[in-house]
Amino acid sequence: MPTSTAWPILLAFGITLSFASLVTSVGVGIAGLVLVCCGVAGWAKQVLPEEHHEMIPVKARRFTPSSVKTQVAHIQVSEVHRAFLPVESYAVTSFTAISLSTVSGMRLICLEGLALHTGQTRQLLTSRPFIGMG
Repeated sequence: MPTSTAWPILLAFGITLSFASLVTSVGVGIAGLVLVCCGVAGWAKQVLPEEHHEMIPVKARRFTPSSVKTQVAHIQVSEVHRAFLPVESYAVTSFTAISLSTVSGMRLICLEGLALHTGQTRQLLTSRPFIGMG
């Protein structure tokens, strides 16, 4: 049996830290890359050029499957077990209208936040027309 090793866990943690650095800092990414390099090198040393094995004694024994149940239980089929189909389906246009209104609302929120941050509320709201609104 192949010898158990912790190098894959170290490698996975390094990859996780590397991806976490996309939203945190460069230091986390550097630590992740160091762990990735250590994990790959350690794992490679353990399995190359020849895998390490550990011997586990195996005792052969005879197995005969048995069960206390003598019959198979069957489901009683009736109308209650049937699936219910939807009575009404909504058109794709309603989804399109909802998504367009959501996008327009998000644009308004972003512009208001930008205007409040820069102090140019009146100028921003009157000079930039919203796409899809009008």
